[in-house]
Amino acid sequence: MVRAYLFLTFVAALSLLPCLSASAQEPVRLEATVTGAPAADGASIQLRFKDLENDSVVTTSDASLRQVVKQLSAGDQVVVTVNDSKNPENLQSAFVKHIKISPFSAIASVVLSAGAILLLVRMLGARPLGLVKGEDGRFSKSKIQMGLWFLVVFSTYLGITALRVWYLGGGFFGGVNIPTNLLLLTGLSAFTFGAAKAVTSQKMDNAAVAAAPAPGAVGPAPATPKPKAEDAKMSDLFKNDGGDFDLGDTQMMVITFIVVMLFIGSSVVFLQDLTAHATITMPDVDTTLLSIFGLGQGAYLFKKVASKPGDG
Repeated sequence: MVRAYLFLTFVAALSLLPCLSASAQEPVRLEATVTGAPAADGASIQLRFKDLENDSVVTTSDASLRQVVKQLSAGDQVVVTVNDSKNPENLQSAFVKHIKISPFSAIASVVLSAGAILLLVRMLGARPLGLVKGEDGRFSKSKIQMGLWFLVVFSTYLGITALRVWYLGGGFFGGVNIPTNLLLLTGLSAFTFGAAKAVTSQKMDNAAVAAAPAPGAVGPAPATPKPKAEDAKMSDLFKNDGGDFDLGDTQMMVITFIVVMLFIGSSVVFLQDLTAHATITMPDVDTTLLSIFGLGQGAYLFKKVASKPGDG
């Protein structure tokens, strides 16, 4: 009788070993990709683990962790701690994957992107410097500020995209959004270029009509030849059409250069911490810079409208 009791006890103990082993399973940290939107309350989320054939739905009852889960979206790469690597069910921690990028790599990505844009322009048969010169052969302030801003913003976009694809994979091609203030600032730059062009054209047309000789009258003396393209100088950016240094022109260009440098600096810092979100937003400019930039552009246009032909 005693032997039978001991035998049954031994068999029962053996049957409990798998349960004891499972309960003793230590949590494991794994990388995964979010494949579905999290539950509205953040209690569960669908993940795809590298070594598992099917997607897994993991759950959590931790209130703080639920707030983290609610911020995730499909396509994000995350690092999670789960109860079991073979059959993950319980989520114990989660955060979006981060990759540290060296300052050199961050700067190189933007510089190489800018070089690629300029090379493409050259291959299309245009000279980059020729695109930012006016009809008089001098550097055009409105063209310079728009071209410079476009080059910086688009180079940053391409640099971010290139680093995401290089470090995170082809699934991260695109997915880079432009923030509101940056979009407004870019629009202001384009508006200034268009408005300045319209003002100049209108003044030239009015001057041509006013200078036209009456029937039978002797025509005016030949106009002074326009400067050649090689006569363009960087100092043109701070002078009016008459060749004199101008406060309005100087103010606009200085503000433009400052905003560009600050944006480049914030972009380099942004690129050094690459997050594996499926969709990210480019670094923004603050409202103060946006306001100052707008004031500089407005003062330049107002001065150009109010000045006489040849002095704007």
